[in-house]
Amino acid sequence: MCNNDFTTYMKRHQRSNLCLKLYKELKDSNRLHPILQQLKNSVEEKKKGQKSFSQWKEPVYAMESIVYKGATIYIIVHNNSSYDIVFNTTPIGDSKMEFIQIGDDLKTKTIIYTQHVLDRYNQRIHRNSLKSNIDILKHLLVNNPIKSQFSIDERTKRSVAKLNEGFIWGVRDKRHQCIVVTTFYNNAARKDKKEQRLARTIYEKMTELSSIQIAMYNALRKQLFDKIITEDEYECLLMQHRLQIN
Repeated sequence: MCNNDFTTYMKRHQRSNLCLKLYKELKDSNRLHPILQQLKNSVEEKKKGQKSFSQWKEPVYAMESIVYKGATIYIIVHNNSSYDIVFNTTPIGDSKMEFIQIGDDLKTKTIIYTQHVLDRYNQRIHRNSLKSNIDILKHLLVNNPIKSQFSIDERTKRSVAKLNEGFIWGVRDKRHQCIVVTTFYNNAARKDKKEQRLARTIYEKMTELSSIQIAMYNALRKQLFDKIITEDEYECLLMQHRLQIN
C-alpha cells in the first residue's frame, strides 16, 4: 500500500486533486459502497430507536473513519440518507488543520475547510466548548445536513452557502473547481448581502422538501457528480420529480 502524505510543499489544489483521485479509486473498486451501506443501516436502526421518545432528539447520523493509502478519511451518513466524504489533509508538521470534503457539484468538486472556519464555528455556535478539530468538523456537518449550493460572486469569487446554523463563507477557485471555506457567521451576525439572500432562498426551498425528496435530490446530485447520469438526464429527473431548486 502506497502512502499519500499531505505536505506544505503541495498547493491546496494539488491536495484537492489527490483526494479526488483516492475517492475515485475507493468508489471504482467498490470499497466505498459496503461502508456506506453499513452506515445507512446503522442510521435506520437509530431512527427506529428514536421513535419511542417524544423529547428533543440529537441529530441521527453514523460515522466511520478509514485509512486508505495513508490518507485518513471520514465517512458520515446523515438521517436524510445524504453522506459526506472528508479527508484530513493537514500538512505534516502544520499546526493548522485542514479538511477537504468531496463535493456534489460539477463546478465545485471539493470544499476545503480551513482552521479559521472551524475556530469561528466553535466560537459562534458552541462557545469554544468543542476541544478537537475533528469534533468541530463533525458537529458542523452533522448539525447541518442540508445546505444550499454555494452562491458565488463572479467578480470577487466570494462564495457563501446557507446552513441551518448560519452561513459558511469562502473563495472559489474556478480553475481548480474548489471552494476554500474561510469563516462562519451565525444567522444574527450580519444582514444578508446579495450572495446570502440567494443562498438563503435556495436553502429555504430545500427545507420545504420532504425527507424522501431530499434523499432523492442528494442521490441525483451524487450520481451526476460520479458521472453515472448525464447533465441532461439529471435535469430531466429533477423536473420529473419536481425537485428543481434554482
